[in-house]
Amino acid sequence: MIISNFIELLIEVFNDVIPLFLTAQTYGWLRQFMGEYTTLLDDFSYAFPMFLTVVMVAERFYVVFRPRGELFSDRKLWFYCLLLAIFTMVFCIIPFFSGCPINYDFYTFTYESQCEHIFTYLFDKYNGVIPHVCMFLNIGLILNLSCKRRKSHSANDADIICPELAAQIIFYSQKAAIGLTFFLIYFVGTPATRIIILEKAAKVLNKNMKTSSVNVQSVTKRPGAV
Repeated sequence: MIISNFIELLIEVFNDVIPLFLTAQTYGWLRQFMGEYTTLLDDFSYAFPMFLTVVMVAERFYVVFRPRGELFSDRKLWFYCLLLAIFTMVFCIIPFFSGCPINYDFYTFTYESQCEHIFTYLFDKYNGVIPHVCMFLNIGLILNLSCKRRKSHSANDADIICPELAAQIIFYSQKAAIGLTFFLIYFVGTPATRIIILEKAAKVLNKNMKTSSVNVQSVTKRPGAV
C-alpha cells in the first residue's frame, strides 16, 4: 500500500505538475515517449488500493464474526496482498500489450486509447461500484456492532454514561475518518475519479431537467385550446 501510494504521488507529479513548466511541444514529445508507461503505473497505483479495499472489508467482517480465526493472519495478509498486486498488474498490463495502451493527456484531462479493450471498458464502467459497496458494507458492520453493544449493556451501567459516551464518540469519529480518507483519496486526490463522478452527476441532473421540461410541456395547453 505504501509503495502504491508512493508511485501514485510520483505519477501525479509527472502528469499534473511537470507539464505546467513545459511547452506544448516539449510535453507532446514527452507524452509520446513516456506517456503510455506512466499511465500504466498510474492505472496500477489507482486500481490496487481500490481492489485492496475489498480485502480489507472482508478482513473486518471475518474478525468480527470469527475473532479467533486465522484466515487473515499477518503472513496470510501479506500473501493476499502479493496475489492482489500480481492480479492488478496483469489486469492493467493485458490491454497495454494488446495494442490498446492508455495515454493520459494533461491539456484535456482525459485518458486516450487507440482502441477500447474489454478490461479497460469494464473497469471504466464499473470502478465506482467497489467504493460504494465497501462503504455500505462498512456502515452495515458499524450498525451491527452498535446494536450488539446496546444489547449487551445492562441498566446498571448508567453510572458510567460519561465514559461510555466518550468511547462512542471516539469509535464513530474513527469510522468517520475512514470515510473522509476515502473521499480525500478517491475524489480530492484523484482527478480521474473526480471527473468521472462529476460527469455522471451532470448527466443525472441534465436527465432530470429534461424530464421535468417534458412534463411541463405536456401539461401546458396550446393557445386556443378549450
